[in-house]
Amino acid sequence: YESHEIALETGDIEFAMFNIFVYCLYASYSETLVHIEEICRRGVEVMRSHKQQSTLVQAQIFLQFILNLRGMSADPLVLTGELMDQESFVEEHMTNHTNSVEYVSVHRMELAYLMDEPSIAAELVEKLSRLYKTISIGSYTGSMMCVDVALVSLELARIGDKRKHLSTASRALRMLKKWAKYSPENFLGFVHLIEAEYAVVKGKHFLANSNYLSAIALLAESNHFMYRGIALERAGMFKLSIDDEVLGRKYLEDSYSVFADWGAVVK
Repeated sequence: YESHEIALETGDIEFAMFNIFVYCLYASYSETLVHIEEICRRGVEVMRSHKQQSTLVQAQIFLQFILNLRGMSADPLVLTGELMDQESFVEEHMTNHTNSVEYVSVHRMELAYLMDEPSIAAELVEKLSRLYKTISIGSYTGSMMCVDVALVSLELARIGDKRKHLSTASRALRMLKKWAKYSPENFLGFVHLIEAEYAVVKGKHFLANSNYLSAIALLAESNHFMYRGIALERAGMFKLSIDDEVLGRKYLEDSYSVFADWGAVVK
């Protein structure tokens, strides 16, 4: 956020607007959604006043995603509400702004996974296949997409074409491991979460349990609301599946508390 202030002082308006957006992105998983909404709303107004249309479009998509998580939309799976209308937005930007359309799909995939709608998530993974297969650097959007694609694919592997979906998850996991080698504080928690889910699909219960424990601890250490909540939820479902009702219920209750603290009322 400091870089935004510096850029404004030096007259670099475009960079200043970009930094507001980046701050909201990076803070969204470790700060409450109420706080992120407040910052993002201010950012959107500043972007409008400075006519920074490119960044404004991205910020509006993101803010609508936040509002959906907070229960401020008619359908939490559709990015239609105060900031945008998903259908008309996609129609308008399909030809000249494909990145923005893909950005809509990324957030819809996250929402579908969180809301336990695997069929919708599967369609969005297919739409994004070109994008995630070309990721080579651990940028924010690229790395989060790898995590999300892996989680969705492993969920689909439980109920559909195991070979196809495990292949997709493995590709994403390889990328995360590569980035974790150089930046474990940013990526190692995700690696353990994906490896836990992979072990569940493969029936390796001991390996699943140890990876869930590592993922929960690391994501708590980094104060990562969304993925810590996911890790607790998945660990709880795993424990219930092997008839450990005591720990299963505890993990699910902890997951509910994390999402509630974050402000994701739709979860």
